[in-house]
Amino acid sequence: MRSRRLALIVAAVVLLGACGGRAANRVAPAGQPIGSVPSAEPTTQPAAEPTTVLTTEPRREPSTDPASQCLSLVEQPWTPSTASPAPIDAIRNDRVPGLPGGSSAHVVDVREYATPESYVDTSPGILHADLRIETMHRDGYVAGVVVTYASSLGEYDVTVLQFAANGDAIDYSKVHLRDACQQVVRAERLSDGSGLVYTRTDGSTRAVVVAGDSEISFCGCFHGDDPSRIAADAAQNVYGVLTNTSA
Repeated sequence: MRSRRLALIVAAVVLLGACGGRAANRVAPAGQPIGSVPSAEPTTQPAAEPTTVLTTEPRREPSTDPASQCLSLVEQPWTPSTASPAPIDAIRNDRVPGLPGGSSAHVVDVREYATPESYVDTSPGILHADLRIETMHRDGYVAGVVVTYASSLGEYDVTVLQFAANGDAIDYSKVHLRDACQQVVRAERLSDGSGLVYTRTDGSTRAVVVAGDSEISFCGCFHGDDPSRIAADAAQNVYGVLTNTSA
């Protein structure tokens, strides 16, 4: 009888452990096989830095257009200066050595201009007349003269326009030359930085310098193998005399 009671107790203990005891929970998380090791949290890769693509613009060749080349020369630095004697008086009274034709050069005509309007209205080659008049007023126009010379190298005009100061004369000359550049076939900078020499589409040769408070320009169809050089030499000679910088 005792043996039977012991057997019943053992059976009850076995059944309790299998069905209702506090055994460790062996149920795997949803979606994970039983007995597998939980995987580590997924890692996030840092976003790649944006790649900068360097582009190179096509190389720009220097312009061969005469007008563009002329304009680039105008914008280069100009040499500041003072002048004595007064350029208008010196040119009008034929007191400047070094003009084209040397001793054969002599005055045949003098035309004076008291106002910007009187000068511009008698200069048909000016493309932007209103801008020129406005600039002359702004730069303190004082007086102007066109002196015609005859010489062994031909007839030519020397124009002298006087302004308030050297900087004003340079400012006016830049406006003048920007206009003139639209009608050139060739232009070059004078070596002393005082101005330009150029050949127009009509075949005439011109040189422009600023000496002190005045712009001085030479215009003519010079006889010789190199009219541009004749005009350039004359302009630089006159500039040197008026500014006392002749070698």
